Amino acid sequence: MKLFADPFSVSVDDLAAEYQLELTDLQVSDELCATYRENSLLDFYRTLPDTFANLEDNALVHTSMFGSTYCCEQAFSQMKLNKSNTRNQLTDDNLEAILHLSTSNIKPDISKLVDDMQHHPSH
Repeated sequence: MKLFADPFSVSVDDLAAEYQLELTDLQVSDELCATYRENSLLDFYRTLPDTFANLEDNALVHTSMFGSTYCCEQAFSQMKLNKSNTRNQLTDDNLEAILHLSTSNIKPDISKLVDDMQHHPSH
């Protein structure tokens, strides 16, 4: 787990042989160290070059242990916030759309959307 959480502080000697060479290359790379410090842990592992296949596989194992539960809890929390006593008439389609917006990283350009709308529809 420590290899996944902080690969730059793990001693190479404490690891299995399949990780030692990759970890040595990782720890001596100033560019990868900067990437690690500037990004989230998941983003760091997404940007690793293909030469770090074993470290990437190790990261996938560790993220898959927690990812599914975290995502479900996050979505359930958003659903509870959106479907309250005052908004209990939401249809399944509307609730699904709200959940998609709540759990995505998409930031809509509200100003552009409003400018593109026809403010006074003709009859």
